[in-house]
Amino acid sequence: MTIAGSDCSGGAGIQADIKTFEAHSVFGTSVITAVTSQNTQGVYDIQKIDTHIVAGQLNSILADIPVKSIKTGMLFSADTIDAVKEVLTNKAKNIPLIVDPVMASTGQDILIQDDAKSALLAFLEIALLITPNLPEAEKILGDSISNLEDMKRAARELGKRYRSAILLKGGHQKEEVQSEYVVDVFYTNESYDTELIRFPRIETRNTHGTGCTLSASIAACLANGHDLKHSVFLAREYLQNSIQFAPGLGSGKGPLNHFWKNEKRKPYPESTLQLEKEKIS
Repeated sequence: MTIAGSDCSGGAGIQADIKTFEAHSVFGTSVITAVTSQNTQGVYDIQKIDTHIVAGQLNSILADIPVKSIKTGMLFSADTIDAVKEVLTNKAKNIPLIVDPVMASTGQDILIQDDAKSALLAFLEIALLITPNLPEAEKILGDSISNLEDMKRAARELGKRYRSAILLKGGHQKEEVQSEYVVDVFYTNESYDTELIRFPRIETRNTHGTGCTLSASIAACLANGHDLKHSVFLAREYLQNSIQFAPGLGSGKGPLNHFWKNEKRKPYPESTLQLEKEKIS
């Protein structure tokens, strides 16, 4: 199940999540929190869905469909976040929850109301995995993240603060520290280890919906029976190819190709993917 906003252009939000679920051969359900007017060039308007309708969608699904995993994206308002948290705490406590703490779009359009940050931070406490990008992690921690050592420190701090696993995404690294690889940091409180996941950096404008797609892919992999660590790596591999084979639509930040496997595209060879494991003292 995805709990997120609707993107009429089909590149992010509910639409990207459902496409990702289908690409992983799992049945997707959705709880829509807001409707947006947007395209590859930006977000122009947002209409939140009434809180009782959001809760009603969620209750209806949980009462009838055997949900195996849940991901959240844009929750937008404090009352929506609180309502979703209440239902999930009471009726979905044992279902793995992936939280993409959406605060802004790829183009930096604001996707959360000003007074909702504290509610979002409280919501993080019920997540199995949190998947912030660097700007989101900086806002949550109130601190800057400038390099890989900062990323590892931030992932550890987030994991301990919210007692959850953390996938800190490195795609938004500052230009002066960018390299030929994008490095994500995966941290778990169980082992106090970090996994450094390195993928070749793709020079492209087609990055609309990357965060939505990654978190939805992790949720789908969990639903398919993989453990969390394996799900994270499989999802990151899926995202890499979704970016590589993007259709190039629109004149701004274009959408991904969620169905590259169906087109029998040849994925990145495993030799281009790197995993490093480091102990954090």
